[in-house]
Amino acid sequence: AHAGETGGACPMGCNLLVAQAGQPGSGPGAAVLESDRFNNSWRLPGLVEPLISQGIMVANHEYINGYDERAPLDNFGKQVYFSSLWRYEAGKNFVNALAEYGRKIGVSEMQRLLQAVTHASTEHSIIYEAAAPQAPVAADREANVTLHVSVADL
Repeated sequence: AHAGETGGACPMGCNLLVAQAGQPGSGPGAAVLESDRFNNSWRLPGLVEPLISQGIMVANHEYINGYDERAPLDNFGKQVYFSSLWRYEAGKNFVNALAEYGRKIGVSEMQRLLQAVTHASTEHSIIYEAAAPQAPVAADREANVTLHVSVADL
């Protein structure tokens, strides 16, 4: 990642989600770059809840940079907005429940998850559904990718 003058890529802070299709067992399909003006830290699935191996959740606050387990409701020494904490907690509990019962997380489950965590002010979501190819993708063949885009109704 690009480093600014003080080390981090995002002076005001950002969480960048990176995802790719892969074969089962080929490693994490997603990661989050948590960045501020000082640090860039990659968060992989399983480092924070929900503790699932093939998925990751992103919030408006960070879970590596600026996080202190002695003050779990704070980020960089400031209290995180209740809305942000509650929305992540609701989503985490939903994903953990699906994992507990061995339910696959598909598009309909993702839509239910997004409905559970939104408060419909300026919310939008993009679900990237990539079917891993059965054989290596050649230059003349495309992988099967579907984008599901929705905007909250006000």
